[in-house]
Amino acid sequence: MASIGSIEAFDVANPAAWGSYRKRFERFLLANGITTAEIQKATFLTICGSHCFNLVESLISPKTLEQHTYKSIIEELTQHFTPAPSEIASFYRFFKRDQQSNESVAEYIAELLIIDCNFDGTMVDRILRDRLVCGLRNTHLQKSLLAETKLTLKSVQHRAIAAENAAKSQLVIQQAVPQQDHVHAIKSRPQKHQHHNPRTADDDKTVSREKNQKQQTCFSCGN
Repeated sequence: MASIGSIEAFDVANPAAWGSYRKRFERFLLANGITTAEIQKATFLTICGSHCFNLVESLISPKTLEQHTYKSIIEELTQHFTPAPSEIASFYRFFKRDQQSNESVAEYIAELLIIDCNFDGTMVDRILRDRLVCGLRNTHLQKSLLAETKLTLKSVQHRAIAAENAAKSQLVIQQAVPQQDHVHAIKSRPQKHQHHNPRTADDDKTVSREKNQKQQTCFSCGN
């Protein structure tokens, strides 16, 4: 019976691809109805390629392939390609992780959740709440939250996102106000009026005298 789909050999030089390859192989088994553990093991060792096959033998030594199940072989390869991070190092990263200047509250929370610290299930919400409050970039909100005696992760998250949205709205309003003020200032600017200096009686006499002088006949030349 022909198999459904196909899957290539795994490239051991690219360990980062192991997680994806493992998921694809499991779906290959599912699509072809391969449910027996021994058949699963045989199928994997046949398809994974010579380099991966030799690596498996090296990892399980001094035991043999017959002494291992499909599940144990996959676990050996997973530990080899994606070793678990140091719990202490993960704790350090988590408790030093503050909200970045270009990071929203939702993005900050998502980044905290990515860090695998293996926290106890009953303490996860409390630890996340504390880290969120201490790592917030908004110091005014942080001060307000620290004054509270009863806080939950949900309430901190709600208030932090609400404060973030309010700050964005305030910025939009503040950016719009100077434009309105500028338009108002132009409309309110006083109009310039031309001022005419009033003529005095002396000015009129001077003009009349000059006019009479021009009208007088020059007796010397008869003009």
